[in-house]
Amino acid sequence: MSKPTKHRPWLTATLLVLALFGLLWRIGTLRFENSDDALILKAFMGFEGGVPASFSLYVHTLLAWALHGLARLWPGVAWLSLFQLGVLGLSAAVLCKSLMQLAGKGCPARMAGVAAALLSLLLLAALAMCRINYTTTAALAGAAAVAQCLSAPQGAAAHGRLSAYGLASLLLGLACLLRMQSAWPAAAFAGLALLWQAGEVQRTLRPSHTAQAGKRGEPCQRKGRRMQPLCAAQPAEPAAPADPARGATVLHPAARSALLALAAMLAMVVVLLAVRQGEIALRGLQGDAIWHAARTALLDYTPFEGDPAPALGTGLLPATLIALLRQWYFLDRRITAEVMRAMAGAYPAAPLQTALAQLGGLFADFPRYQWLTAALLALYGLCLLPGRKAPPFLRAAATLAVLGAAALLGLLAAQGRLPPRAADAVLLPAGALLLGLALLAWRLAPATDAAARATALDTAAAGNAGNTAAPAALQAPPPAAAVGSPAEQAGAPVPDAPTPAPAKAAACANDPATLPLAARTHLSGSLSAARTTPLQRGTALALLAALLLACGMHARLTLYTITRRPDAQSQQRQADLERYALAQPQTLILRSPNLLRDTRLFPDVRDGIPGNTAIWGDWSCRTPGWYAQLAAFGLDGHALDARAWLDAPLQLAVAAAQETADLQAYLTDAIGQPVLPVLAGQEGTLRFYRFETLPAAE
Repeated sequence: MSKPTKHRPWLTATLLVLALFGLLWRIGTLRFENSDDALILKAFMGFEGGVPASFSLYVHTLLAWALHGLARLWPGVAWLSLFQLGVLGLSAAVLCKSLMQLAGKGCPARMAGVAAALLSLLLLAALAMCRINYTTTAALAGAAAVAQCLSAPQGAAAHGRLSAYGLASLLLGLACLLRMQSAWPAAAFAGLALLWQAGEVQRTLRPSHTAQAGKRGEPCQRKGRRMQPLCAAQPAEPAAPADPARGATVLHPAARSALLALAAMLAMVVVLLAVRQGEIALRGLQGDAIWHAARTALLDYTPFEGDPAPALGTGLLPATLIALLRQWYFLDRRITAEVMRAMAGAYPAAPLQTALAQLGGLFADFPRYQWLTAALLALYGLCLLPGRKAPPFLRAAATLAVLGAAALLGLLAAQGRLPPRAADAVLLPAGALLLGLALLAWRLAPATDAAARATALDTAAAGNAGNTAAPAALQAPPPAAAVGSPAEQAGAPVPDAPTPAPAKAAACANDPATLPLAARTHLSGSLSAARTTPLQRGTALALLAALLLACGMHARLTLYTITRRPDAQSQQRQADLERYALAQPQTLILRSPNLLRDTRLFPDVRDGIPGNTAIWGDWSCRTPGWYAQLAAFGLDGHALDARAWLDAPLQLAVAAAQETADLQAYLTDAIGQPVLPVLAGQEGTLRFYRFETLPAAE
């Protein structure tokens, strides 16, 4: 096989991804989806105390230390943004490449592969590549890992399978490094893909021995109750013969590779989890991890922010402190893990109606999920449509994918919270699996007419677009002497009639059921080559029309989302905050998460990086970088209370008077005497306050 043919899927996929990036850059604004990624990015750039962080709550240890080292070597560079853009580009390219390989070879199949790649970009990748979030970036990497598992070559030598599964493991590992929680659904769907692949390979090629074949030392293939010799059109790495005395079936090397890849992926995930837990233990952060788990349980999975009455009823915290806690303020040592767990326990568990309301809210607030779900159901229908002509376990795998996605979404909704990024972590890898299975469902259907069969054999002989080593028996046409009776030409075995080896290879090659998976998948490069009834063809066209309609509506909503104007007010406030902070290096300036949402991929640091700004609370608190930043201003992060506002150089940045009033009420209640805000400065639309007690009356 020539190198241009071998690398065509990669080249085409790279061009498609570059074109999509260029289009998104031209019509939209590449930015973070929300401010969470910006907070992580700034921590590694040195916005917390002027020193690049080496730990993050959600980013894995290995990635955190890599970003820390890069920031030390080349400060001021947005390394996390560059890393996510690289992961997004690689994932989208692998996703497109895998789908084109799954579509097969030949002009119609290539056109179908390009169409499937474009469909995956519009349906799964476009929004994740333009509205970047480390959760959805991990989800897209997981989706690419699933597609790569499906497209791994089963007829090539061992090194071909090793490189294919290695790339899938790399993508899954990148997903784990960004956010471990987002990698769980992808790991489940990748495992399903590998199990189906191993079962299909083993079903197609099951080497065993009959007594007669054992005497000849010739591996055989079981088909129903008959034993047929495995023809020369077998993988480049033949299966080891089974023990003729015991009659056992040996696991095919390709099936063994798929199962070993699954075990390796599971081992990788376990190792990454162990490394993460080891770092938390070595740094003594177990208490902070427990505290954050309690914070998540209260603020993310209960209606505490909108309904504080049950929490007030516990009497554990005063009303003035609960008012700040609802705004994600945590600068008080009385807000402990035990207190937050007790307040979370005051809210009843979410009933089934609440879970259904969460699901309904997701589809109502974000209509693109309606069309994404419709597209996935259309793909599921295409997986079922070939019926018995498809591999026997493909329909079961597609059904498990749909049921698994529904179960995961239901589990997330039952927990009381289902944000869009969590839904993407489930639907993106599920969509990649269904799209790949839909392509395979039609490719594995046998060819009908002689012309289609001849084209399929030529395609199988040429290999699987660089993934399959062409069998020697298919590379050379059989001699004229090999052409015998019509039964022999059709591939039917002739009892007690010795067949020359070339004729035997040709007979096996003419029977799709006797070809290995990697070669047999080329036997129907297009829908016209499959045995379909008029009803099936009509249903297929209807499903394709529904799929295109859903994809078009999803693309329209995506276009609306990515072309919306960025938040100019937050950008202005961020610039004002940084300008004031750079002019006041001896003051620690705190703000609430509601003041602004900085979503820039590449912050402007030409005037310097202010290391004296922080969010008073949010999920970035109680980390090593947060403690170090407070210590630089003489504050103990483990023992903070209201007195810190009077004894330390703290200022509050606000744009609304209500935030100042809430903090004033909390300080007056906690200190026991009136506290007044004093305007310390102003920059643009922001005001900066320090707080003082009233002088004692003479």
